[in-house]
Amino acid sequence: MKKKLWKKPKQIVMDIGKCIYCKNDMVNTESFVVFATKEKAHYQCMKKDDELKQKITQKIEKDINNLVGK
Repeated sequence: MKKKLWKKPKQIVMDIGKCIYCKNDMVNTESFVVFATKEKAHYQCMKKDDELKQKITQKIEKDINNLVGK
């Protein structure tokens, strides 16, 4: 009986839409996230946005604490 060899399927590259942050087209071979609203974004774009939001939140909290006198 002849041995059957498993052949690895070819990788199919598909366009998955535009990134909500940088507006560039994305393909399924890139690192990306999908939100509950079914919007898609590059992982790095999302990470940068989260870091920026965190820095702004910390600055606002620091300003509020300075105003309150803590």
